[in-house]
Amino acid sequence: MVLSGTRSIEVAKTIIDNPYNYMVLETNRLKYGGQKEKFKFALEVLNFVDLADTINKTIEKLESPQRIKTDIFYTAIECIIENLGFHDAQFKQYLIELDKVYSYSQIFQNLAETDYYMPFEVDYILLGMTPEELNNLSQDKLNEFSESYGDIWEERNEKKITVDQYIGRAKLLIEGVRRNKAGRNSVKTT
Repeated sequence: MVLSGTRSIEVAKTIIDNPYNYMVLETNRLKYGGQKEKFKFALEVLNFVDLADTINKTIEKLESPQRIKTDIFYTAIECIIENLGFHDAQFKQYLIELDKVYSYSQIFQNLAETDYYMPFEVDYILLGMTPEELNNLSQDKLNEFSESYGDIWEERNEKKITVDQYIGRAKLLIEGVRRNKAGRNSVKTT
């Protein structure tokens, strides 16, 4: 996961004390075609796969037949690296498995630190944006975009809209951002 400056310092101190518990990757070589951003978001998804695998192992020990299907997350990683968006059916499957991870992690939250959420930027890429398009947005524009997307996300989570409506509105929002990069995002998503 991407850490804030303060958190990076805390983690760096922990790494020094426990060097074999961490993997540090040099990214200075990643300079072209948004490679660093792609790599960052692919790692976010991989971190989520690790959480899903942990949950799967736990529910397996409870002899439950339920499982989180992680193959859609690996497909997400491939799409991020290749600059490909998901088809609507793939994004629906991604949301189904993401919801399972969130549901189980809330159950286990008191037992372990599992309060982790997929960054919206991963969704944006899977809905068809490129890391370069995200990187070219000003911080204000990205914040405004994320706030609007968050509203749609909440409506879906609260079951106020269907998954199809969610995907349609999210894609409309992305198209509005693309058309209106320099100005305010005035696209309607309802």
